[in-house]
Amino acid sequence: MSSLTVVIPCYNEASRGSGDTSFRSRLSLLMNQLSVIEYKVILVDDGSSDDSAKVFEDFVAENNLYGSWICLRQEKNMGKGRAVLRGIQSSNTDFILLLDADMSVEPYRVVPLIQGIRRNECYIGTRYAVNSKIANPRTPLRKFISFCCKTLVNIAFGLGVSDSQCGFKLLPRDYCDKLTDFSVDSWIYDVEILYCLKCQGVAIEETAIRWDNMERESTVRAINSIIPSVKAMLVLFGKKPFIKVHCRNK
Repeated sequence: MSSLTVVIPCYNEASRGSGDTSFRSRLSLLMNQLSVIEYKVILVDDGSSDDSAKVFEDFVAENNLYGSWICLRQEKNMGKGRAVLRGIQSSNTDFILLLDADMSVEPYRVVPLIQGIRRNECYIGTRYAVNSKIANPRTPLRKFISFCCKTLVNIAFGLGVSDSQCGFKLLPRDYCDKLTDFSVDSWIYDVEILYCLKCQGVAIEETAIRWDNMERESTVRAINSIIPSVKAMLVLFGKKPFIKVHCRNK
């Protein structure tokens, strides 16, 4: 079976949720759902101002996960994209699962995927699959913004995916050495990762998920992010020729 590293970018997760949605409970969920396969975890703490790193390290100690669960600390908050890239660069397994720290997407789906995945395949979760299970649906405005984003991404980059921002991406490690970092400070970095893989001939497949938005999404924050997101997308679009050459050179 292929080897797996779970990369989790983390920022102030210990301050979010309580009870079954607490950071510790989410780590327990991860450990339990992936216990049937061999895997590693790299948590990249992105300059959290709370005790997220300590909660993670205490969990590792209590469950004797030394060596297979690792915490990398960034001295200051540098953004999710940079945390993701550092986690990818620190991994050495066949595949990497990018998983959001809120675990709105439960990680159980990786178990059947890792058992049959090919080295030149990438799987990303989608909330739009017929078999996906959605709890706490998004507001109509959030859905509209998401639809517009998906449409622009597919027109600009030809990825042919329905949910590029879903917090579940199973990537082949061998193809990640060619990742560029033009949009590493923006949410669009997810798109850059997928586009780099596409340029290397990796087949991007989608998979149904169970998605539970544990916290109410901010409509104001979503609206305020539109203009910066469009700018970041345009910058990345302008870098497409370089990315193509970079990713195709051996």
